[in-house]
Amino acid sequence: MKIRLSKRKKMYFKRNGGENIKLVYWNIVYIRMKKDLIRKNYSYRTIRNSRVFLNRFIDFIKTKNINYISNLKHKDVIDFILTLSSLAPNTINWYVSYLKLFLKYLYLHRLHSIDLTQIIPKVRRYSNKNIPHTIWSKDEIEKILKSVDVSTIVGKRDYAILMLISHLGLRISDIRNLKFDNINWQKNTISLVQNKTKKLVVLPLSNDVGVSLINYIKYARPNVNSPYIFLTVTKPFRPFCYDNNFSTNFKRYLSLANIDINNKKLVGVHSLRHSLSNILLQNNVPLSTISPILAGKFHRLLQDCNISNK
Repeated sequence: MKIRLSKRKKMYFKRNGGENIKLVYWNIVYIRMKKDLIRKNYSYRTIRNSRVFLNRFIDFIKTKNINYISNLKHKDVIDFILTLSSLAPNTINWYVSYLKLFLKYLYLHRLHSIDLTQIIPKVRRYSNKNIPHTIWSKDEIEKILKSVDVSTIVGKRDYAILMLISHLGLRISDIRNLKFDNINWQKNTISLVQNKTKKLVVLPLSNDVGVSLINYIKYARPNVNSPYIFLTVTKPFRPFCYDNNFSTNFKRYLSLANIDINNKKLVGVHSLRHSLSNILLQNNVPLSTISPILAGKFHRLLQDCNISNK
């Protein structure tokens, strides 16, 4: 399959996409790959990160004077990986994973005759399994929640978010995308397809969590026509952006609660999910109940505690 550019596209990308026709060509390749990823239901994060990867790859391509995909050789792939040597191991692994995704796309769509992923060396992946997770006690979680000033608009919103995480174990990505259609007030349930696992979960909406949501929706949420529950507090009112992981807000409440985090690691808002799984296990909640709520976090906790899932 050949990539042909119309004169109009050539002129457009010369003005907006780069300094020469080489960048035009690689931009068109990325656009086609992006459409393919969307069609295969890849996440927004994967699609966005593939662009970040390709920007670095194009910078490398420019130094090698590679004008066309067919000119890409085994040595070029290895040389690109070597340019990553100054980066952290996990960052190298990140780039290599997107390199594989890109090269596999080229091969499957006949843009290159050789599957260049076969010659990519394995990169050791360093996980955080040896870094102790922060486990908040029930008292610490209560202190965090009480540190939120619910008399303010931001406070009502953030309190509802923290309740969803600490009581239901929802990921912040699912809370960002939470819509009114996900809540069944008659049955007191929240049903949604998890952003990470793509699996449907139905969770019980407890009285405390429900009250926090109602207080936010009735007395703090901007009066705008949006299907999303949680919105920004400044105009233009809109859902949280994809990169908002609520970390800054969470650490502020840790400070207000006078909780020392100097000797703790992994203290992001995600640590509340890990704490919930620990509390549920301590309270002898059935594993079959915990598993759908916390998904992957639950299974990792079982491994950490050497508990068999029976």
